[in-house]
Amino acid sequence: MEEVFKALVTQYQCTFEVLKIIGAPLVAIAVAIAASLIQYNQWRTTRDKLRLDLFDKRFRVYIQLFIFLNERLNKTEFTHEEWREFEFAINESRFLFDKSTYDYIVNLKDLLTDYRIASFVGKQRSGQVTAESKHKDLLSMR
Repeated sequence: MEEVFKALVTQYQCTFEVLKIIGAPLVAIAVAIAASLIQYNQWRTTRDKLRLDLFDKRFRVYIQLFIFLNERLNKTEFTHEEWREFEFAINESRFLFDKSTYDYIVNLKDLLTDYRIASFVGKQRSGQVTAESKHKDLLSMR
């Protein structure tokens, strides 16, 4: 029995020595894997938050442009304040959308500006423009 006990102790000492040698690297690898998983989850959370923030900002610009254009299709007069809000939404879109979308929005603004100028010239020719309205219209066309 004593020989069996000595054999077991020798075997466990051998196993303990092996664990002592490879244990530290195994713990380091396990910690590195855990840290990598945490970092990946944080990256994913940050990416999702950025997407949500961009969506919120893009949707706000879309709503501003939609409301402005929808209202303008029903009326031909623009106030200076309405036009400035429209330009603000366009300027904000530069940072939120890709170049092709931004160019499309700027093209809409150019078309609307041409429409406003044509409308102003038409009023001027028909005698509907007073000195005061001329000044307001010219200011809001910028």
